[in-house]
Amino acid sequence: GPGTTEGPLGDPGRKEMWCMKFYETLYIVNPDLSTEAYQQVLGKFNGLVETNRGVIIKVDEWGSRPLAYPVRKFEKGVFVLLQYCV
Repeated sequence: GPGTTEGPLGDPGRKEMWCMKFYETLYIVNPDLSTEAYQQVLGKFNGLVETNRGVIIKVDEWGSRPLAYPVRKFEKGVFVLLQYCV
């Protein structure tokens, strides 16, 4: 109700209390990137959310995992789960 401080995920006082809608995006990053290039990719995706008035809740880096089938000759990819709200 009015005046509540509880977010859509049930934790009072967390960032998501300001959210209208909660989203998750799982993306796969080229496993051959340098650490610097990998961080730039993460920054790019985070920046896209923030530029569009989104609030990043969590960036969960799952690490390198095998793909179900080769994609552009890659057998593995670095999986990143981005949780945010808009």
